[in-house]
Amino acid sequence: MAQEIKRIEKEFIFKNLVDNEAPVSIHAKGKRYHGRFLGFVNQKITLELDKDECNGTPKEVTLFFRFRGTAMTATSGVHSCTGKSLQVYLPSNVYRDLSRSFERVQPEGDIQVSLVLEGERFQLDFPASETYYEPDMPTLDNRFDPARIAQLLQGFREKVASFASENKIIMFRERKPETAMERLVAAGGKVLLLPFEDIQAVNPGPKGNLQHLLISEDDIYRLFKDMGEDPMTEVSGLEEYVKKRKAQRVWHELYCPVLYHEYVVGYILLIRTDVQTSSFSRNVIDFVVQFSRLLSYSLQKNGYFKAVPVKAEFKKSELVDISGSGMLFSFPLDGPSLRLFMDLELVIHAGKKRIPCSGRIMRLYRDSGRVYVGVQFLDMKSTDHGFLLSYIYGSDYDGKIEVAEPRED
Repeated sequence: MAQEIKRIEKEFIFKNLVDNEAPVSIHAKGKRYHGRFLGFVNQKITLELDKDECNGTPKEVTLFFRFRGTAMTATSGVHSCTGKSLQVYLPSNVYRDLSRSFERVQPEGDIQVSLVLEGERFQLDFPASETYYEPDMPTLDNRFDPARIAQLLQGFREKVASFASENKIIMFRERKPETAMERLVAAGGKVLLLPFEDIQAVNPGPKGNLQHLLISEDDIYRLFKDMGEDPMTEVSGLEEYVKKRKAQRVWHELYCPVLYHEYVVGYILLIRTDVQTSSFSRNVIDFVVQFSRLLSYSLQKNGYFKAVPVKAEFKKSELVDISGSGMLFSFPLDGPSLRLFMDLELVIHAGKKRIPCSGRIMRLYRDSGRVYVGVQFLDMKSTDHGFLLSYIYGSDYDGKIEVAEPRED
């Protein structure tokens, strides 16, 4: 558990660090800098950076250093930065932590945390993906009524007949993903286009990038690797499949997952054959994705998942700081009743990524207006943990507390 250092001890520590020109690591908006303590005058600390990296340094930085073998961290405002010289204000708070494995940083960008309360963890007999969608009523024209599934499907078939030779909706209720295409869609939770040239050819246009909707070629290699399969062998198999389909005058295929929470419950397949030689357009992709969400919403409303207990997320939490091994967050006094060493289910929202995990309360206190909860992560998927490290520390750093060795005289 982190311990705050008192004012007198804090000044003593920084003077000692300066006297010994102790090494320091500096974290600022996902970037990493290294340097040494050089001066301490008028409540300002001067740091000498290893490289001329001051350009673009933000108004606030987080310092990581060791004093007598103990890892310490502090957040400080920047007074000036020129060349290799970075001058910061004496931090208001300095923390030591004998057990912390990862550095604590203040959240930057779009990162939030919510608590999952009530009920028990639910499991569905569908493949789980790395994409999350909570069913809601999406906007489509009036011909698509989610109250009646049969009419909904009929309206869909009539609509897609104008831009696809064949269409199918395959559910995973009675079967598991089998083909390479099904396994990719189930694992990635995004749209798969074949052949590969279609992935590259889709023009983002004025609506923005399609990265959040499409499985990229890089994703294909990564997903196969995550499934424990040889990516090169599987990709070669896909290329051979596409070659055979072209010989049959099947030019383009689109696989769109039907998402329910973190599960892929099925997928929509569109095929273009014969004279339909052009690839699927951006408008078609957008429509199919929107319909898949409407279908998920309709299935929920019509009792397809009625045996599944759904838990509520408490979303009034505010993240104070986070590391690769835990976090500190707060919520109003009228929030849920928690106790020390209680295990929690949490959801970390990092950008568009939703990371479910479990944690144990290691610190619990309150002030006049809020409750503060320090949580140690207990269970998180390795792929999610890797994403979180990259998101909070930057892609060039894995989050471990590492600083340079002291300078030898």
